[in-house]
Amino acid sequence: MMIHAARSMPIFDGMDTDLHEIIIEQDGINHVKVLKPASSNSKRLIWSFSLHGDNEPIIFKEFYTASKFAIINWNGWLRAYDLDAQEKIYETQLEGSVDTRAVFSPDKAMLYVAYNKDYNPMLASFPLADLSKGTVSELPEKLYSGHLQMRGDGRLLMYFNEEEYISGEEKWTHGYVVYDPGTSQPERYEMPYAQRDSFEAKEPAIHAGKNIGVMPYWGDLEIEKSEMGGPRFIYKIMVFDLSTFNVLRIIPVRAFSTSQLACYESECDEMAEIFQERPSESGYDEAFVSFCNELYSIVFDKYDDAVWLCWRGGIVRKVGLDGSISPLLITTAVQGEANQEFAFFHAFIKHIEDDFLILEEGKKYKMPLADVDLTSGEEYIPVTLSVLDEEIITSDPATEEQFQAEKGKVVIVVDDLNQAESLLHALDQMATLTEDIPALGYGDKLAFLIKDTIGLTMDDRQFFKKALPIPGAPEKIKKVVDNFIRYERAGRLYIDSEETALCYAVYELASSSPAYIETALRYLSVIDEDHDVFNTETLIPTLMEVYKGTEHEAVIREGILKVSNGWWAEGV
Repeated sequence: MMIHAARSMPIFDGMDTDLHEIIIEQDGINHVKVLKPASSNSKRLIWSFSLHGDNEPIIFKEFYTASKFAIINWNGWLRAYDLDAQEKIYETQLEGSVDTRAVFSPDKAMLYVAYNKDYNPMLASFPLADLSKGTVSELPEKLYSGHLQMRGDGRLLMYFNEEEYISGEEKWTHGYVVYDPGTSQPERYEMPYAQRDSFEAKEPAIHAGKNIGVMPYWGDLEIEKSEMGGPRFIYKIMVFDLSTFNVLRIIPVRAFSTSQLACYESECDEMAEIFQERPSESGYDEAFVSFCNELYSIVFDKYDDAVWLCWRGGIVRKVGLDGSISPLLITTAVQGEANQEFAFFHAFIKHIEDDFLILEEGKKYKMPLADVDLTSGEEYIPVTLSVLDEEIITSDPATEEQFQAEKGKVVIVVDDLNQAESLLHALDQMATLTEDIPALGYGDKLAFLIKDTIGLTMDDRQFFKKALPIPGAPEKIKKVVDNFIRYERAGRLYIDSEETALCYAVYELASSSPAYIETALRYLSVIDEDHDVFNTETLIPTLMEVYKGTEHEAVIREGILKVSNGWWAEGV
């Protein structure tokens, strides 16, 4: 038997608890936090910084020495950092597409990045001792399809799942291309039982040390009868060798009743009928894809020759690679949460410890293992989850306060915010910066933080209100707004979820003098009215009130109706 009781050491998550953790937060652009465990439920913030110009998903964030780590987004923008020195040590943009993937070599001497550039598959190879000596080579056509893994011998594994039509009949093939980065020689291995998912094929889980891979079995669906005479649909996994890619074992891991096939009862009955009667190949394949995708996690055990599986509903099982299985651990309740419908609980395994699993679906949940006998032979064991307390992150208060205040904002520094000269200087800097808004690197956010050398700070609202009365300031503010209006993506820039970029500048400007009404109308013509609260509830009503009964009222009303798609019409 390969199923053993839990031990006194962590089982899995791939990260030594003594090492650092990298967290990415998205707020306009990506922001990085490097944490170090301080206790069982707390971590200390060691370093935080922003990835200016990068609001794309991060696909790789790993340490390769005790202090150096690499971050890569899905377009192949690579940056490396030194935690001890708290500085960036290397940067390059590979200009790939959204399918960029990266892996370290087993000895962490090399970093490999595979990507497609202008539909051509590419491989970048970086010596981690000196990233500047990296090289880029073009791979053979169709070699790379968005999956990259590393074998224990240092060869790259590129999973493929291909659909083609031969004489009008659909045919699926899958397997691996083994690529030797030293010789640039690829070897293609086809495997049986290909996935039939044309939307998103999932790469198998592999264990480089054990030299095996595991994935759902996509062969014929076995159906057996239950003791009550109803159908049971047998879910299986496939274990294969990473050298020959021969199938080593096909293991039945769960029997689904009809009511477990889908979230909704009507879908369950329909799928059961399709599986038993096979009315058409297309209908069958669609249902079978849905069935196979019920499995959300395959995680290798760190000690045993076994994997942990997690299906929709928070249903977990430990499976030995020899075919032995634990009872199904079935989530039946969450402490403190009543009437939860677990058919819609799309949880996956986040982390595995000695005496509990952590499942995640929005929140993190703890599944206890300490009192669970994984060798009992029972068919299933009901389990009550508890919501995991949020980790406490400690940091130097002054450092964290500064990071949060400046996060996602264009920071402008002047001498003294109590002096008119410094306020005008800040406006000059804004005017220069907004001439090239993309170069600021803040994604879909454009918000300012102005601070001085004596510790005073102002946000957009405070600054434009204070600056406007200064002689010469209105025209400088107008220049900033004009630069914004000319930017082709102005309508996608915000301060936050309710305020469009520079709304306070326009508010102060237009409500101070009719000379700037036209500027306000031009501003309203380019912003995103569907994601706006401030202009609807504050700017437009203020303009209508300030200029009520004047010759400008009709101009404002006509202008607003002209640029509005309807949202602003009610206010005028």
